[in-house]
Amino acid sequence: MENTNPTPASATAEIIVPVKKVTAPLAMEQIKEFFEDKNVYFAIDYKNSQLKGALLLTYISNLDLPCDIDFTECSQEEILALMKDYFQTKSMVPSILLKVTAAQIILISKHLDADFLIEKPLLTKESCKRFISENLEMIERWNSVISSSIYGCIAGLAGVEQRFNLKTAIPQNTDPNYVGYNIMNLFTVTGFTETFFAAPMNHAIHYYKPLFEECLFKGKSFLAYFNNDNNLLGVLLEDTFAGHTSVETFLQISQGIVPESFNAENKSIT
Repeated sequence: MENTNPTPASATAEIIVPVKKVTAPLAMEQIKEFFEDKNVYFAIDYKNSQLKGALLLTYISNLDLPCDIDFTECSQEEILALMKDYFQTKSMVPSILLKVTAAQIILISKHLDADFLIEKPLLTKESCKRFISENLEMIERWNSVISSSIYGCIAGLAGVEQRFNLKTAIPQNTDPNYVGYNIMNLFTVTGFTETFFAAPMNHAIHYYKPLFEECLFKGKSFLAYFNNDNNLLGVLLEDTFAGHTSVETFLQISQGIVPESFNAENKSIT
């Protein structure tokens, strides 16, 4: 079954250098080119690569390889198998296609529209729903961590812990391996977080202590991924840190309640 390689809505802005099609593992001359020219960007031909699944993701992560995956001629089953590895692995990879597809799966699991994420999706909606039904516990874990992320954000604000007792008011989870680490990439997908939090919160809320407090993600913290210009809540969090937005307003918006004073265009309180 052929699969035309899709283009995420945000891909054009993110990939601004020529793309070179390769197979994995890379040939020695290609690795040399990568180390000598940091502007090179690879498209890994998945169908014809020797490395597949988790081995490929680990290979990409270990090299910090600037790349994406070309799924030409790959079946839905092949893509689904790689997506399961993407959800489970601690090897973080920079693939735009994989993170957008993961975001699509999570939004569909919440019965939300995900069409805005990608022009030509890797997976059909039916494949996404099958993936969800076959991996319910894994999907629920991701939904729980994302739902709980707002508490990880504001727990570090001055005076917030004393005022709201967040770390003790909700159950703690101390498992650093509770979810695969590529979950952090979803916070960088344009429109994902605000769409996710616009739906009713019906997932378990926990304070995921190691995930929220330790630098587990290629030496970076949770906040390093959450705070970015593609994430409305990340922008609001920065405003909250700066004192321009109240903690109450931040919590309201994160729960899908938008105050009348909120300026959606400027992402600020007027």
